[in-house]
Amino acid sequence: MLPIQHWITSTQTPVYFVKTPELPILELKIIFDAGSARDGAYPGTAELTHNILREGTNRFSAEQIAFQFENVGAIFHTSNDQDMATVSLRTLTKQQFLGPALATLSNLLNAPQFSTSGFLHQQKLLLTFLEHQEQSPGDLVLHSFFAALYPHHPYKNPSAGIKKSMLKLTPEQIANFYRQYYCAQNARIVMVGDITLVQAQKITEQLSHQLPQGNLAPKLPTATSTAIAKTEKITYRSAQTHIVMGQVGINHADPNYFPLYVGNHILGGDPSISQLGQSVREQEGLVYDIHSYFLPLAYKGPFLISLQTRSKKAEQALSMVKNTLHAFLAKKLLTAQIKAAKHNIVKGYSLHFDSNAAIAANLVELAFYDLPLDYFDTFTDKISAITAEQVQKAFKKIIKPELLTTIFLGK
Repeated sequence: MLPIQHWITSTQTPVYFVKTPELPILELKIIFDAGSARDGAYPGTAELTHNILREGTNRFSAEQIAFQFENVGAIFHTSNDQDMATVSLRTLTKQQFLGPALATLSNLLNAPQFSTSGFLHQQKLLLTFLEHQEQSPGDLVLHSFFAALYPHHPYKNPSAGIKKSMLKLTPEQIANFYRQYYCAQNARIVMVGDITLVQAQKITEQLSHQLPQGNLAPKLPTATSTAIAKTEKITYRSAQTHIVMGQVGINHADPNYFPLYVGNHILGGDPSISQLGQSVREQEGLVYDIHSYFLPLAYKGPFLISLQTRSKKAEQALSMVKNTLHAFLAKKLLTAQIKAAKHNIVKGYSLHFDSNAAIAANLVELAFYDLPLDYFDTFTDKISAITAEQVQKAFKKIIKPELLTTIFLGK
């Protein structure tokens, strides 16, 4: 069992804590409902906001912040995806290291300075990153897929933003975004490490008080599937063609989550043994790589199938994928297939918790998506209970082959 201790600070910030005494290390993550879905008219706002935090406070310059963390062996990191922005700290738990690291983090949260110089530095770095993505066929095809699948939803834009809107942003906009979303009411805190419950409560109380009280981020609309199938072909000078196809899928609360999880393992979750891997790669030799997955997000993330193939074989490969998907939906899975999939999933599940960092990453998902505290303890039991009938029913309910969005990128 994963001994998760949960409470809410006096600022109404939920906390999730797991004590792990094996190593004198603390993993600390503060999660905000401030992902790229909150960008509004300026894609890249969320990405630039979390990056600029390291550019200086009312006490420290960017160089001094880096020195403050490095001087005590701490690692500070920020990240961003469609749903959430995360501020992370890894530090040793002896007080001579823990105290200074937490003090620096507190100052970062309490008094970031959105200076013009810091803004321009991070803007330049992100523009360089976006230019690199423009040269990556894997990134380009995914960005095009999300844009086509979510034409009227905030998930349509890349989490790192778009160069055109990045150039229009100002330090004032970033400061306003921070004030609106980086607040105690809109935060969750995850802690994993070798500290006591009393220490954890004291630390989280102090950290949450460094943030303005604020308000929860407003709810966004739930994504809906397109009414017609879409196919888009993008010319790109490459030796192979990248194909992504899929549809709007599920969130974590969907009652079909576990049957879909097991079923996808058989369909395309493990390319070496999956039906897509066997039919399209092993039998026909049409692809270099192929896999499928559900990406549960707060407002329904996608189901997608991704593959790369020689350009002259692209249409044949896509036809095989469609045939395999249709057959998967039409035929009842064998008991042996379900048994093998469940065995593989359960057997490898413990590896998801083999380090403090891994535990913390899973707790972030649990905290942000409001999953039950016993979610990880009951996960394998729920997987083991899935039947072939449940898998087939769930896939038929959620997956609509006639409405798939398909993006080709290649010659």
